[in-house]
Amino acid sequence: MPLIQMTAISSKDLSKEADNIVKQVRANARKALKTWANIFKVEYLKTTATWKRQPIWNISFESTSEGESATISTNNNIYRFLHDGTSIRWAVMSNPFEPKTTSRILGSGPGKGGAILKGAKAMGKAGIQTPMPGIKAREWTQEILRIHEKPFQESMDKIVFGDYK
Repeated sequence: MPLIQMTAISSKDLSKEADNIVKQVRANARKALKTWANIFKVEYLKTTATWKRQPIWNISFESTSEGESATISTNNNIYRFLHDGTSIRWAVMSNPFEPKTTSRILGSGPGKGGAILKGAKAMGKAGIQTPMPGIKAREWTQEILRIHEKPFQESMDKIVFGDYK
């Protein structure tokens, strides 16, 4: 599940001198993207700080004709369900229940309780035929972008445009 993908610059049909400049800019962009990818990963790690089972985070880099890019992702289904939200939930939570995470908050608390029934089959055996209300989307990526988009863009502009901007 890609969460953030960043692309730095594009270079097409350039003279040899301009091509050398673009190669240097692309090298600088790659270096900056590595720094930013680690900053974003630290922000994602905050959202699961108190989880017993931590998601595995992947950072990948790619050079294409469009520019340099970095992608941060996880294939963790629980993280995806929380991040994106769900329309229904095939689980019954204990009473009291308090989630560890909150929408648009880059942190994770102790929480309280947990699932006492998981899955449609278990719920059906307990006489519960309809799913529970869904999970409210945590929208962590949107919050990370709200915080970091401007400084990220400024750092990329400085690499690409230098003092000309």
